[in-house]
Amino acid sequence: MKKILIILFTIGYPMLIFAQVNIDLNAGIGFNNVIYNPLPQNLTVQIKPTYSVGMSSMYSFNNSFAIATGISFSKKNFSYTGFMNFSSDINDNTKIVRYENNYQLIYAEVPINIGINKEIGKCNLLFFSGIYYSYNIFNKGRFKAEDGVEFEKKFSDYFHKQDIGYNFLIGFGYKSVSLKTYYKQSLFDLELDNNYQAKFCEIGILLSYNLINLKQKK
Repeated sequence: MKKILIILFTIGYPMLIFAQVNIDLNAGIGFNNVIYNPLPQNLTVQIKPTYSVGMSSMYSFNNSFAIATGISFSKKNFSYTGFMNFSSDINDNTKIVRYENNYQLIYAEVPINIGINKEIGKCNLLFFSGIYYSYNIFNKGRFKAEDGVEFEKKFSDYFHKQDIGYNFLIGFGYKSVSLKTYYKQSLFDLELDNNYQAKFCEIGILLSYNLINLKQKK
């Protein structure tokens, strides 16, 4: 895990240094879901809240076009319920056991986005899209069945720890504060078992405060 953090820091920190225009502190809240294709008939995936904090930098080539990157840490909750039928007869409901899986996850994420940062007086309009790379640095899970069976599970035993995806952001800024809405989704299958495809899907809002503005005055 330490090696991964060093790699993420090595990638993210120089980007923050060399993109010497705006450096922001970010905090976000949203909802996370896992999209299965196809969805197993015995599973129900629950939408859960997600939280994030981080720093970002943006380099504007002119009054409109810009590149943004940074590093963030997000907590994602992943939960689904299901049932298992221990009877050889599919119509026999007397041996069905219902269960719930809950995962608490923390990801380190580095995005690379390009887009528009249009300044209008003290305001600015933002629209960005791009890709992100994230790595699971903490995971904790628990399986609980209605018959009393309960034990801990590791997310990494069933899912890939790395995630690559795409995202879109649109927002509005005034002076040092900006508010953005975002959508992001995995590009590749997260499950180690190839019977089903599972991808993270997330939507939320991001509040940013400009810490440093190194833009040259005209």
